[in-house]
Amino acid sequence: MQDLPFIFKAPPLATDTLQKRPFIIFIHGGGFIDGGYNDDSSVFAVDYFAQRGYAAATIEYRLGWNTGGKDPADCEGDTTSMAEAIYRSVQDLRAALRYFTAHATEYGIDPGQIFLFGSSAGNVAATATTFMTQDDFNAIIPNVSNTLGDLDNASNDLKNSYHIQALLTKNGFALFDKTYISLENCKPIFFMQGTEDEVLPFSQGTPYYCPDYAVSYGSDVVKDIVKSYKFPYTQFAEVGGLHKVSYPLEFAVNQMCVFIKNLWSANYRYTDFQNYERVKYQQIQ
Repeated sequence: MQDLPFIFKAPPLATDTLQKRPFIIFIHGGGFIDGGYNDDSSVFAVDYFAQRGYAAATIEYRLGWNTGGKDPADCEGDTTSMAEAIYRSVQDLRAALRYFTAHATEYGIDPGQIFLFGSSAGNVAATATTFMTQDDFNAIIPNVSNTLGDLDNASNDLKNSYHIQALLTKNGFALFDKTYISLENCKPIFFMQGTEDEVLPFSQGTPYYCPDYAVSYGSDVVKDIVKSYKFPYTQFAEVGGLHKVSYPLEFAVNQMCVFIKNLWSANYRYTDFQNYERVKYQQIQ
């Protein structure tokens, strides 16, 4: 058993009395082997959103898988162990969603306006949480329910439902099967990825470009899937950029806020940036 702590930030009610705030959950990166909810970047992320009037929390999730070496990029990792690490992160993120929904009044959040913000491995967890089902994981990890429990009965026993409004991602992107997204479950997505990402391919490939790891689809493929269902997206493509993009975190949060406000005002668009230059700003018909 492992405690899964979090840090919650929101404007103080003494000076800002809004009772139901849009809520951001930040999920840190680290390749499912390190990183933490209380890293500086994690805390800054929720601080920046709270300063802009949102409620936000950075959460911990269980880490660890058999990398087979000192670094996952050594390409010696056990692929089943990697999939199990993703599965546990989804269990924990779904538990966090149930927890905050159950305590929405206490924290002053709007359970109908929840946004998942994932960085690196955190956006793998967020994407899997949003688009993958128990059956999808059962097909990848035999007998996973027997060994790790079902997706929705781990970490707590709450039964609250919740609604994910959109995904916000930075430092890579990965979807492991294009069929996971359908018209029924599609969401608006904000992407921020380097075109030369060496960890999670920008277009299509395998994590760390290791031949035995599962094929993943990056932001340049998934944005077209989102577009095919006429859902809005914004993609910041850092030309020549690597996995850790050079866009400052506060700039990223500002652009995410623009993206969210466009959703609220029904200003639905396909928007593409190359570095800082906007190259597409197309109204969805």
